[in-house]
Amino acid sequence: MVNILAVISEDAYASKIVEILRDSQESCSRLLYVSLNKTYRSLVEDFGGAHINTQNFFFIDTITKTIIVPEKADNCVFLSGPEDVKSLYREIIRAVKERDIEMVLFDSLS
Repeated sequence: MVNILAVISEDAYASKIVEILRDSQESCSRLLYVSLNKTYRSLVEDFGGAHINTQNFFFIDTITKTIIVPEKADNCVFLSGPEDVKSLYREIIRAVKERDIEMVLFDSLS
């Protein structure tokens, strides 16, 4: 597995994430998307609008439960908040092992 840290300016952030995801779909078939700042639904809508197929994505959403009670989704686990580091760690390990994840993308660490 290759490790990459991308530091992206706020101006270019949305377009660079889309670019990274498009590029990654060419080289890996199973991606874990850990969202620390956006809801699962908003991400799926954004990616759909950018013509990114999320069929092979699994999401860990740390935001939705801080706003509403989420609807169940087969490709997403909803955590109580980004500060729940133990649950976040457990779910990342579980997803990587059980879903044979090839790439993990953290959005956003800042």
